[in-house]
Amino acid sequence: MLLHSRLFRLLTIAAVTTTSLCQLHTAQAQTTDTAALFAPFQQTGNTISWYGKQVLVNKTGFPEQIRTFFTPDGNSIDTAANNFIIEPVHFHIVNNATHKDIAFTSQGVTYTQQQPHYIQWQATNISPFLQMEVNGSLELDGYLFFVVKLTALQNVNLDDIRYHLPFNFNVAKYVMAPGQKGGARPDSVKWTWNAKTPQNNGAWIGNVNGGLQYALYDEKYTRPATGKSATQKKLNIPASWSNEGKGSTWLALKGKSILSETYNGPRNLKQGDVLYYNFALLITPYHTPEKQQQSRLYQPYNKPDIIKAASGKYLEYPGRSLYQQP
Repeated sequence: MLLHSRLFRLLTIAAVTTTSLCQLHTAQAQTTDTAALFAPFQQTGNTISWYGKQVLVNKTGFPEQIRTFFTPDGNSIDTAANNFIIEPVHFHIVNNATHKDIAFTSQGVTYTQQQPHYIQWQATNISPFLQMEVNGSLELDGYLFFVVKLTALQNVNLDDIRYHLPFNFNVAKYVMAPGQKGGARPDSVKWTWNAKTPQNNGAWIGNVNGGLQYALYDEKYTRPATGKSATQKKLNIPASWSNEGKGSTWLALKGKSILSETYNGPRNLKQGDVLYYNFALLITPYHTPEKQQQSRLYQPYNKPDIIKAASGKYLEYPGRSLYQQP
């Protein structure tokens, strides 16, 4: 009787497992429709708009501009644009022979997928020395991913390869990065690649109503473990960005922007060599707070002039009542 009971349990587990595996492979209920809260992408030329956000793609395949339309408190969507960057996202690839940037000719952008919730494009940029192929994609949650393939068309020695994210000064109010737990942006932040730090490949820079989380990868990237397993599976440092430890990232005021620069240092390429400089950008916030949660958990947000005029009468001072003016 005991044997039959065990056999029954084993057969039941096998049946459930088989059913679950079949469900994992089914196409049932898969759809390109968007959730009721979010309208699908609206695209006009190279401008893609959706739910309080907008991305402009330029002929190189990189973002010309990223902006949000959330109010300063992040509670609603307005018509005033909050521009993230003061110039397009770009690379500086410096030729060792001339110590100047290698000039690329861009062949324009081609869109390979245009769905209500997902858009994909590609662009090719060519110089006598290098070819840069860019494959970009955008998802409805504001996640941008770029596969950047750099191929040497002839032998070339490089002083540096630098990746620039030139943030608008008004946007770059707060920062969270390796060695910087969060809070107001300091005058400068710098970090180097470290396999012992799982989340060492990116940062978040922004404000309440708009910001960018970015992360750097190569073609061999695998996601590091988290929690108790983090010590067993460390960050797989991207060879292209790190360049055998020569690479690093810094964030500081430069000109009219708060510049995030990731540099690689010198390297020599032979004809046919390929490097991948992949990166991801996540636009924040994702959406406005839910009304029910907002009304229960948060006090209304007043304009700065009203808050300033109140003279802090609701602050708690030692020896005084919470609601008594000092």
